[in-house]
Amino acid sequence: MYANFILTQGLPEVANPGGELVLGELSTGIFLVSAYPAWLTFGGVVEVSFDPDEAGNHEVELVGTVVGTTESHVLSNWPIEIPPAEPGWEAPLTRMLTFPAEMAVSGDVELALDVLVDREWLTSRCVLVRSFSL
Repeated sequence: MYANFILTQGLPEVANPGGELVLGELSTGIFLVSAYPAWLTFGGVVEVSFDPDEAGNHEVELVGTVVGTTESHVLSNWPIEIPPAEPGWEAPLTRMLTFPAEMAVSGDVELALDVLVDREWLTSRCVLVRSFSL
C-alpha cells in the first residue's frame, strides 16, 4: 500500500453524483498570519492505494504532530473496506479521501501531517505557521 496527499486552501468538494472532485486552490502549507492567536482553515485530499492482495478492512488516519514534541492529534479518521480484487486484476485499488482542517495557533509552529494506514506511517506533509508582523 502507498499514499500521497495534497493540501488545499479550503475543503475540496465532490461536485456531482459522478464523483468529480473540485480541489479549489492548492496550498503550500505555509501560513503567514498578522498576529497571534490565529485561526487556520485549510483542507486536503489523501490518496491511498492498496495492492490487489491487500483486501479487507483498513483504518486511515491523518495525524498532526507539533515538530520537536510528542504532542499529536488525529485530525481525520476513515475506516475503509477494500473488496477482493477480480481474478487477474493487477492494478492498485485506490481511494480518495478529503479532509477539512481547522486549528488555533498561539505562536510560530511547524506541524507534521502524517498519513497512517493500520497504524503504519506512509507519507507526510509539513505545515508552517509564521507571523509577518514586526
